[in-house]
Amino acid sequence: MLMQQIINGATIGLVYSLMGLGFSLVWATAQTINFSQGAIFSLGGYAVYTMLITVLINVTSGLDSVSGMLSLFLVLSCIGLSILVGILVGSGVEKFYFRPLREAPELAPLLGSTGIGLVVYNLINLLWGTQNRGLPNILPQGGIHIGDAQVSFVQIIVLAVTCVVVYGIHLILQKTKIGKAMRATSWDLRAAKLMGINTNHMILIAFAIACALSSTGGMLVALYYGSISPFMGFSITVKGLAAAVLGGFGNPMGAIVGGISLGIVEALTSAYVTTDWKDFMSYSVLILVIVFFPSGLFGRKKAEAL
Repeated sequence: MLMQQIINGATIGLVYSLMGLGFSLVWATAQTINFSQGAIFSLGGYAVYTMLITVLINVTSGLDSVSGMLSLFLVLSCIGLSILVGILVGSGVEKFYFRPLREAPELAPLLGSTGIGLVVYNLINLLWGTQNRGLPNILPQGGIHIGDAQVSFVQIIVLAVTCVVVYGIHLILQKTKIGKAMRATSWDLRAAKLMGINTNHMILIAFAIACALSSTGGMLVALYYGSISPFMGFSITVKGLAAAVLGGFGNPMGAIVGGISLGIVEALTSAYVTTDWKDFMSYSVLILVIVFFPSGLFGRKKAEAL
C-alpha cells in the first residue's frame, strides 16, 4: 500500500516537476513568470484529445481497440504534438507580448500573462465546450509489479517522458553552444549582450521550452486520468510554482525534486489522512521550507543562474 502510494504520488509529482522546470527556466533567463503556462497545459491536453479522436475514428472506425503498433504510434504522436503546440504558443507569447514589455514595470508582464492565460482558457471553452472530455484508451491494461504495487503503462510513459525531457534539457544547457549562451544570459544579461550573444533569442528559446514542458504535462495528465477539463491547468500552475519554490526558484533540477516531493506528500495524505487535506499538507510543507530554507531546498545565492 505504501509503495503504491509513493508510485502514484511520484507520477503526478513528475507532472508538477515539468511545470516547475518551465517556471525556473523562464525566471532564470528573463527574470519573470509566465502565468499563461497553465492555460498552455490545458491546451496541450485538448490538442492531444482532438488528434486521438480524429485518428482513431478515421483509422479504426471506432474507439474500441487499438493494436500495439498503433498504440505506440499514437503515444509518440501525442508527445510530438504537445511539444509542437507548446513551442509555437510559447514563442508567440514571448515575441509578441513579453519582449515589448521587457523594460516595463515588473507587474505588467505578470498581470498580462494571467490575461493571456484567461484568453486561452476561454478559447478552449469556445472550441471544445465547458464540459469534461473523456479520452479513448490507447494503452494496454496492466503494467509491471513491484512487490504488492503495480506500475501501469501510463505511469511508465510519464516516467520515461520526464526522464528523457529532463536529461535532454540538461544536455542542452551543459553541452551545447545554445545552452552555454542561455546560462550566460541567466548570469548577466548585459555582459552576455556585450559578448555578442543574441539574448532575445535565448529568452525566446527558454519560453518555447517552458511552454513545451507545460503542454507535454497536459498531454501526460490527459493520458493518465483519461479525461480533460478546460481549467485543469489552473491548479497545476499553483503546484508547478510550489515545486519550483521548493527546489529553489531558478534551479531547474531542484524543481524536479520539489515536484516529486509535493506529489508524494499529496498521495500519502490522501491515502492515510483524507483527500480534503492533501492541499493543506503540501502547502504546509512548502511554507515550512520557505521559513527555514528561504532559497528552497537546492537554492543558490544567485537564483537566476542556470
